[in-house]
Amino acid sequence: MPDQGAGAAAGPDQDLVEELRLAGCVYAEDEAELVTGSLRARQMSPAADEAIALVRDYVERRRAGEPAEYILGWAGFSGLRVAVGPGVFIPRRWSERLVGRAAELLNATGSGIAVDLGAGSGAIALGIHALAPAATIWAIEVDPRAVEWAARNCAGVDSITVLCGDLYGALPAELHRRVDVVAGSLPYVPRAELEDLPRDHVVNEPVVAFDGGADGLTGVRRALREATRWLRPGGRILLEIGVGQGTLAAAVAGDAGLTAVVIERDEDGGELFLEAAA
Repeated sequence: MPDQGAGAAAGPDQDLVEELRLAGCVYAEDEAELVTGSLRARQMSPAADEAIALVRDYVERRRAGEPAEYILGWAGFSGLRVAVGPGVFIPRRWSERLVGRAAELLNATGSGIAVDLGAGSGAIALGIHALAPAATIWAIEVDPRAVEWAARNCAGVDSITVLCGDLYGALPAELHRRVDVVAGSLPYVPRAELEDLPRDHVVNEPVVAFDGGADGLTGVRRALREATRWLRPGGRILLEIGVGQGTLAAAVAGDAGLTAVVIERDEDGGELFLEAAA
């Protein structure tokens, strides 16, 4: 559903902002707007006893380190509200660049077939669908708990099929060499660096969504090596990578027989995702 956010009413309650700052929330003003917007969506006065209790519960849960998205029950992504909760990775806004590029490639084909590897909540598949509605999308996720969230979010979208499986292993054989775009946010954090992630991540979200093995590229490497079995000639694979992984990921793509390798970067020069052609 569209992400309505907090609306265009008055700014966030400054007392709530301060409470959230004291609770360790880096983006306290943004969170305060989300909380008050949620109350407005329920047509609740901030002064009502029930609203006060809900706000107090939110602050205490945030103080304990629970992600804001889990408490609210949704994450804003690519103009959508994607349902999330315990057991599923929370989609990050930086993945929207990958979604936009995948949709651009699909729209250039007129329709196209896309595969979302490591679909998690289904956010990337839904984002691609919103921008390239004529595309057929296969969303693949290995964690059964996350598959339940993806199936819930994608229910009613006939062009998205959610499957539980390990990378390409869940795809039907008739898709061999027919896929236009493979896109995905696979785990890319080196195992030794997992303990350096923010508390909210390591305590609440599934570790399997972050653990990229010894160098962070275990899953990415497999996806690149197997891509040419599924992509049509000229089809593209887009995979998120971590900062500092561009050179190694590009070399893996080249060794896998992929060409036209490009590393997409953010405004600060950090790697966002790799794109390569079959």
